[in-house]
Amino acid sequence: KIEFLRKIYSLFHGQNEESFLQVEKNDKGYALARVDWENTKTHDSLENFKEIFGLGNLEHFGIDEKDPSLTKNRLRHIFIHLAAFNRGNNQLFFSSLEEMKMIFFDSAPELEDFRIDKTKTSGKGCKGLAERVFLQWHHYFSILEEKDPIKQMLRDVEFLCSRMADREFQREDSVYLSDGIYDVDRLFIGGGAYVSLLRNRQSPLSVKIVCRGTAIRTSATGAFLSGINDFQIDVGNMGVKSIWPELSEYLKEEKIENIEILGKSLGGAHGQRLALLITSLHNCQLSSVTTLCSIGAGFMTNQLFLKVLKEKKQDNPITIRVIRNGGREGKEQPDYTHLFGGDHLGVSDEESSLKVEVYTIAQTDEMNEEDKVNGVISGENSLYKLFKVFQSFVDGHIRQITLTDFTYALTHDFHDIQIELKRGRELENYRRSAAWALAIATFGLIQGKPISDELKQ
Repeated sequence: KIEFLRKIYSLFHGQNEESFLQVEKNDKGYALARVDWENTKTHDSLENFKEIFGLGNLEHFGIDEKDPSLTKNRLRHIFIHLAAFNRGNNQLFFSSLEEMKMIFFDSAPELEDFRIDKTKTSGKGCKGLAERVFLQWHHYFSILEEKDPIKQMLRDVEFLCSRMADREFQREDSVYLSDGIYDVDRLFIGGGAYVSLLRNRQSPLSVKIVCRGTAIRTSATGAFLSGINDFQIDVGNMGVKSIWPELSEYLKEEKIENIEILGKSLGGAHGQRLALLITSLHNCQLSSVTTLCSIGAGFMTNQLFLKVLKEKKQDNPITIRVIRNGGREGKEQPDYTHLFGGDHLGVSDEESSLKVEVYTIAQTDEMNEEDKVNGVISGENSLYKLFKVFQSFVDGHIRQITLTDFTYALTHDFHDIQIELKRGRELENYRRSAAWALAIATFGLIQGKPISDELKQ
């Protein structure tokens, strides 16, 4: 199949947008195609067209018998679909990133387009689909070349929680990660939350739950409600309460055994709240909660989580993995959004059964030993810290560090880890004041009963 596709690449590469394939049917029901360029007709019979492309219905790609021409743009769209890691035997595989780029014929996205990732498409339309394909293949080859298992993990986390979650996973998508192939089996959308459940192809009872962050973009699903989640007294409460009944039922019906939770920014808060619900109400193993550039879920969520862990005692300790974008002032700006939200999951007065890891990642030449503990703005007042947080939203918070070579620092000391997990207390009073003002202005309609109150009952 790949040799056939290379042939198509060569036919279209460099040709103008008027070039097309003419799709016909023979008496066996297969589709044939001949290639017509602007002034030259090259007859090249391509038997079993539908079989090769895996097209059960040509109309799916805008082709009908009245207008059977397959334009360069349409064919590009088909190729992108096939390269999007869809399930089955009809997906494309490439031996290099350069070969993948041929799918875009004359042009492809550039890596630097995603360095400060504003995600304008939210993964929608042909452009959004092209972005998803490019990023997936770039990640695939990156983890093949990466030898450090910790860096592989960090690449996976940023890829899932930031670049792909912001581009809104779709059902039937598949992704290649350092620990295996995962299929997007279900989406849980509501109240501003967009949660994707990925099942391990080799171990289908093991899943990753990926929570999208704040998405105040016109192209994003539930954009307005996503923003409202940030200004709830219990941050993220609306989104989690909206999707939890369906997600809980899924976990029971599918008899899921092992769960990893991942999320960035607001998605990290959603993930922490889901961790509390899952450990409280389900018997499956929660293996890890990984957050990237995340705000905390607050004191009460953490206390209830620790209480449940003492009562239930899992077979294996849960890993709480906190990852933050580092950098150096005046160069690549660090991210400071974790100064909101209150306590992050894992705050404890004593070493518990939790395994807590705090990572700071930065571009290779942007971090030194002094940058190990990220987010400390020494000697500055709260207003200056607020300024640095809002500055993060146009740089440090959306910078994609693992796209190229990067470095990381791991905080080891228990005391230092606890300091980092409590960073969200520094500016939480400002966020909660805004949340209370909004609650009063809307007569409490957008707040709802906190999840923690329901569990305490």
